[in-house]
Amino acid sequence: LVELYQGSDCPPKDKIAALRAISHCFHLECTHVRALLGYFQDRQERADVLVTFYMRIVDMHNAKMFRVRFDDYREILELQKRLGYVAFFPFLQPENAVFELDLSKHDQRLCAAMYVYLADKEKYPQNLHDYKYVRANGVQDPMVTGVPRSWGDTNLRSIPAEGVFRATYRCAPEDRQFARRRELASTFGFFDVDGLKDDEVQWWTGLTEPPPDVIKLLEFFTRNFSHIEAPFTVIDGVNGNGDITLMEFHKGLEEMKCTKFDVAPKAVPTKEQRIEAIFRYLDPGGEGSVSRHEWGILGQLWKEFDLSIREFVYFLTLSCGDELMEAWEALDNDDNGELDEEEWLTAVERIGYFGPASVVFKMLDTDGGGSISYEEFEVLEKYMPKKGRDSQHTDGDSPA
Repeated sequence: LVELYQGSDCPPKDKIAALRAISHCFHLECTHVRALLGYFQDRQERADVLVTFYMRIVDMHNAKMFRVRFDDYREILELQKRLGYVAFFPFLQPENAVFELDLSKHDQRLCAAMYVYLADKEKYPQNLHDYKYVRANGVQDPMVTGVPRSWGDTNLRSIPAEGVFRATYRCAPEDRQFARRRELASTFGFFDVDGLKDDEVQWWTGLTEPPPDVIKLLEFFTRNFSHIEAPFTVIDGVNGNGDITLMEFHKGLEEMKCTKFDVAPKAVPTKEQRIEAIFRYLDPGGEGSVSRHEWGILGQLWKEFDLSIREFVYFLTLSCGDELMEAWEALDNDDNGELDEEEWLTAVERIGYFGPASVVFKMLDTDGGGSISYEEFEVLEKYMPKKGRDSQHTDGDSPA
């Protein structure tokens, strides 16, 4: 489907019309939907594609894989309005979901109740962050005792029917109550998830979800380790206890000679504050240590990082052929032998790619100099799709 799309010279609206006309003939997996979204630059066109195929997705438990492609909250709002707030609710992977719900609307009130219900069952009150409730008269409720647990009644007997409720949902992997999430997905989303096990889900985190310094740390790890478990073992020790404290985290990064967070004297935030902020993000449960399960958040980011690069390379093979030199020549328009980030983003857009190209640039810029050469570009060779194999599927492996 992607290859047919790429080979057509029709304008996007005609392509979408053609896809809509045949959408009832087949079903898609989340990886297919994600791949399609990368070919549309316009926000409205991307929404049209997802709305067309949303009810034809067979593995909705992996929806986070394509949801991360909608990193602009305005796109999420548009999809919620078109598909319905409950239908678009992230039942099985609500982590890092940012929501703003009008409690005077029944479906939005139900969504708010489900978030509170999950927080109550998984870890209350830590899982609800940055919450805010503004009444219909414009007065903000101070919520001095937190979000009322009674709001988690999905029969909506206790939650107010007016005002706007905002919050972010976060949950540590070890606090996840998968059976409760599956129950909500079945009852209110009408998803066929009976018997689904949590190890059948592609647990995912988008690259725009964590603070920028977390991504900087991920970039350092991908350049220096073959898989995400390796740096945990280095920090914790081969015979460690399976938990990393803040002091161990600081010491481990020093021993790895990680300079990503070095700052000038008297700069704010300081290096120590930046590293502590990363640690707090990796410890959503607030226990004061990062377990291997919590470290798995970086593993989810690593999978997104890896898949984004593989998708980009697959796009290059469709657009420019199987030789990297041909792709480089198409990108290096002025033939000066290198591309800075601005030139890179302009070049990939020129050849029709609208995915997370900045992610690929940062991976290729191995020396951190702000530009990439062909020698650095050649790293993509190991991501080239093997003949006879569908490169758009991921098995969750980390890049070697």
